[in-house]
Amino acid sequence: MFDLSYDQVFQAVSLGIIRGYENGRGLFVKPEDVSEKISMIRSLPKKFWIYKTHAMKEYCLSRNQIETAMAFSLVRFKRVKNPHYSTGSGATLVALPDVESNLKTIRSFPKYSAKELAKKHEYNVRRKLRNSLSFYCPRCMKKIRAPRGSRVFEEALYGYKELEDARTILVLLHYRHMHTDYRKEAHNVDRWLKPEEINILTNGLFKSFDAFIKWYEDNKYDMLSFERETWIETIRAINRTAQERAKKHYSQIALELAVHDDLLKEQI
Repeated sequence: MFDLSYDQVFQAVSLGIIRGYENGRGLFVKPEDVSEKISMIRSLPKKFWIYKTHAMKEYCLSRNQIETAMAFSLVRFKRVKNPHYSTGSGATLVALPDVESNLKTIRSFPKYSAKELAKKHEYNVRRKLRNSLSFYCPRCMKKIRAPRGSRVFEEALYGYKELEDARTILVLLHYRHMHTDYRKEAHNVDRWLKPEEINILTNGLFKSFDAFIKWYEDNKYDMLSFERETWIETIRAINRTAQERAKKHYSQIALELAVHDDLLKEQI
């Protein structure tokens, strides 16, 4: 009707030029008030609110700088629904005139908060450590980096393991998992336990783990709960023994391959 932007009307209300109020459904004003002050309202900037992230990008401000200005009441702001994700967290609008009039002060604030600096430092430490632990695998023909969050990486990070020891373990782990049959054969229990061992562990009933598992699957629903739990623990114990032997066997193969490729200089 009056060819005004929402922001112009909002400013007119904020400045006391016209009466009005805002609720969850919008901004309410009297048309006669707007008509009476139309020239003054049209002189106001059409754009008043700007998304915080847009203000940061447009004026080269960091998150800490703009949020510090908001905390010190240098910049007015309000929370609104996220325009892109209705179920996501809300968005923040900041007053464009406040940003522009206080730009020099806002830019004088630290770019990063203490929390952000600590996080940045930790990231750099972790990045440097990952680079130090990385190695080139001639078989994969690419650089292998330490997996984030791995136990070996965390032990090296906090000083529980020497850097060279951690790197050696990572080389062996990579070779064992990627350049041996460990992942395929680790669960081949009958390869790692002798028939007489299976026979003892299954109370003389079986000499093959595969036969034992087939019998268990066929009969588990007819067992009492304590019987089922007993056999499950037996299965777990047999699997642990098989995996330990497979790990020892393929770790030795991995070591020999890594030494051959000059990644490890001597037997350990």
